[in-house]
Amino acid sequence: MRRRFRDAAEATRVESAFNSGLVAKQKGLLRQAEEYLRSAADAGHSRAMRNLAIVLIETGRREEAESWLRRAVETGGETTAMHNLACLLYESERAEEAEQWWRRAAEKGDFESMYSLGILLGRSERMAEAERWYRRAADGGHLDAMCGLGILLAKSERTTEAERWWRSAAEKGHFDATVNLGNLMTRTGRVGEAAVWRRRAAELDPS
Repeated sequence: MRRRFRDAAEATRVESAFNSGLVAKQKGLLRQAEEYLRSAADAGHSRAMRNLAIVLIETGRREEAESWLRRAVETGGETTAMHNLACLLYESERAEEAEQWWRRAAEKGDFESMYSLGILLGRSERMAEAERWYRRAADGGHLDAMCGLGILLAKSERTTEAERWWRSAAEKGHFDATVNLGNLMTRTGRVGEAAVWRRRAAELDPS
């Protein structure tokens, strides 16, 4: 009985440290966030490991961040940690290993990893497979993937389908898709509709 109480108290302490770390991270208090998250991560909390890694990346300690992301994957197996690890590896010019992790996360259903994998495959001219992953993410409602799929389709002169995907993303407020759709309207002589989408793009302009 006492052991159960001790275990419950420890679990509560770890979760409290994790939550305090998230709050500090959101407020930009990175030193305080690191302290709380490290405490929870040392106790085996996989989401704390992942968030600690993000803090470490933001403070320039990428090697230690990679170590914590790998531990997060091993401990919790969550796709977000796999995706974050892949991003870190890609930014470190380790594209082959990044692809492996994006692929693992994508195969588990992570839409952000499907999109990232599509980009990587497209850059290495594996267009058929890039399209397949873009399409899976787009079918799942990923707006960047809808836009990217539209670009890929337009490059292979499948403009009717490209327009459909750009329109789907533009109607949900995606800036790049709105610009692409407006440009397509202009090229195909639909001047009135082109003007409508250009106005919407101006309203959405993030710059």
